Amino acid sequence: MLNDGDEVVYPPSSGSFLHHLHLKEEAKKKGIKHFGHKHSLTFKEDVRNGFEDEDVLCCNGCGIEIERSGFSCCKERCSFNLHEFCASLPKEMKDYPQHPQHPLILYTHSPYPYPNSGFRCDVCKVYYPTVTSFCYHCEVCNFDVDLRCASMSFLVSSRTLHNHDLTVQLYPASFFCCFCSEKHREFGVSYQCKICCFWIHEQCYSLPQSIEHDSHLHPLKLWHIEVDLPKCLCGVCEENINTKFGLYGCVICKYGVHIKCSTKKWYISYNYFLTMLLVFRFY
Repeated sequence: MLNDGDEVVYPPSSGSFLHHLHLKEEAKKKGIKHFGHKHSLTFKEDVRNGFEDEDVLCCNGCGIEIERSGFSCCKERCSFNLHEFCASLPKEMKDYPQHPQHPLILYTHSPYPYPNSGFRCDVCKVYYPTVTSFCYHCEVCNFDVDLRCASMSFLVSSRTLHNHDLTVQLYPASFFCCFCSEKHREFGVSYQCKICCFWIHEQCYSLPQSIEHDSHLHPLKLWHIEVDLPKCLCGVCEENINTKFGLYGCVICKYGVHIKCSTKKWYISYNYFLTMLLVFRFY
């Protein structure tokens, strides 16, 4: 449980579409005090923990399902949840490509004072009869843009996963993730490079840069190597690792595990046991 004052005041009050949107690691460690919610939010690697597989848990920012990690209200009976990306959106944004003349303000409710009023996105022309998610609004000329359209103009850091900047996609899309090779569900947040064909889903983008794993003595770092290397076996499932995709590895020992195996419980296999016997025999 967070104590008052321990959390980070997040996101920043202002930003620009011309600059990177930084996802603060400190916010994930300490939790945040978001202007759109009265309670503190904590970061969870799996916000769905405790829910049934068929339950749909949606983000209160964009309205899209949260598949794994995100920020969640620390109060037990409060169901307020945000994607990591949606939690990082500044309250005021300048230099929006389709409306650069005025800043846009992030509203967590309808920007209009009428009862049960909605809004129409001035980019995609979709009408939202009731506002159940965030939107950006110009207070000078009533220009509105939903988060799906606004997200495509945000630049985010590739977090060592790729050589180019990435943009956020909140629109439905079906593709194979360039990091873990798994198929992305039609709905859900994804990150795409506009220069090349690199495209990953949110789970891989939010992976920690290093982990401790029972199968190895040293910390395992997140790698994405886009060159062919000699075949190596996963230390958990003992199947081949395709090094064209992402993996967790130890540089010192040339040891690696699949992304999907990094969260699995490790048990000593018969082959590993024989290997250790040979090692200690000749030590």
